[in-house]
Amino acid sequence: ALGKAGVFKSQDQGITFAPAGQGLPRKTNYTDIAVSPVNADILYLKADQSKLKKPYYSHNGARDWERADSTNHLNLLPDEEGFWFSCPFAPHPTEMLTALTVSNGRARIMKTVDGGKNWAYSGNGYTGGSMRDIAFTKDRMLFFLIDHGIWQTEDNGDTFTELRVKRIFNHRSSASGDINGDTIVASIGEWGKKGLAVSHDIGRTWQTYKHYTDTFRFISFHPQQNHIVYAGPYRSDDKGKSWLKLPHTIQAMYPQNGDIVYAILPRRKNECSVAKSSDRGTNWITPYSALPFTTKSVQKIAIAPNDPNRIYLATARGVWIYDGSGWIQRHHKHGLEKD
Repeated sequence: ALGKAGVFKSQDQGITFAPAGQGLPRKTNYTDIAVSPVNADILYLKADQSKLKKPYYSHNGARDWERADSTNHLNLLPDEEGFWFSCPFAPHPTEMLTALTVSNGRARIMKTVDGGKNWAYSGNGYTGGSMRDIAFTKDRMLFFLIDHGIWQTEDNGDTFTELRVKRIFNHRSSASGDINGDTIVASIGEWGKKGLAVSHDIGRTWQTYKHYTDTFRFISFHPQQNHIVYAGPYRSDDKGKSWLKLPHTIQAMYPQNGDIVYAILPRRKNECSVAKSSDRGTNWITPYSALPFTTKSVQKIAIAPNDPNRIYLATARGVWIYDGSGWIQRHHKHGLEKD
């Protein structure tokens, strides 16, 4: 597969090649091709970012190509969102007409048993995605995914179902969320800008809020007062029905006292500092010494479970720990591998 140049075939171990794209649309970026190890006449083909909804197949050694009849052959999927990006095939090592591929528009494993004519979903519900956050209750676990919204399991991961949330800004990427009882609060939207989505019936119905926007890297219910929930620069005192804008964007909370929250603020040039609020984000102080990098370097803030002034920062320069008197840096010299 040679991208927009099409498909070519060699019959002399790669010394010469000839076009082998009969039946294929032109000017299409063909990127993924596979041959059955059982029968070399059986081939599978896909394109990258092409708006093609279905793969192609050949049963005569690439002399002719045909598009798959269905990618929802057993009617197991609520939609057939497509094959947007390059993703490989895996032909079965002993069964001539069986292969796997990925419908990466929805991150689902697909299987054919008739040599690519028809594909059907194959899996337990959740088969991949870039996970940004996880939330637990006693009887369920929620995954918050880039591009693919919110998924839940109620049987310890044996099966998964998607919580279908209305798109915000025409996207359904999620960065964070939390659940308390029947209430779920989550971020939904584009990669860089998201709104809020709230459900009061465990994900069956949703209320979306486009006018409350942020990247929403932190969403959490107050651990002692479950009617209070924090979401980036907003706080709700009524389980997400209404929201108050706060002076700073919350990035962490002290688990023993949910009134105590934290933010990371710019200081002087190439410096930042951790700010702390003891009244749910209304008033703030900066009691900690400055850090020698900008706020963009900070990926995550965590607070020790038994000390509100022991703070951990995951940064582009290793882990920084505030031990009560100053910051300690931990990096590759202390056992953290470089990445």
